[in-house]
Amino acid sequence: MHEPYVIKDLINTVENVAAREKGWHVQEVELSIGCFSGANPNALFEDFRRSCRGTVCEGARVIVKKSSDTRISWADEIMIQAVTVQGPPAPVHRHLE
Repeated sequence: MHEPYVIKDLINTVENVAAREKGWHVQEVELSIGCFSGANPNALFEDFRRSCRGTVCEGARVIVKKSSDTRISWADEIMIQAVTVQGPPAPVHRHLE
């Protein structure tokens, strides 16, 4: 399992993005693993999904990619590359007779 604080920090960041965008549900999260991070993509996927329970991230599609580029500045980190949020449903207008 990845360090709980790493997963918690990732989820907090995603929740902050959702709040900033006024989203009520996260539809998709794309994570990238630097080649020197030591993280296992499958384990990260499972740990992240398990930790999302009870948050706006619950049920989101999670994509995990591992970079092989040793020259990137975040080669020893896990980065959030993209977050897709769903906003509140449009108001329903009904005519009352």
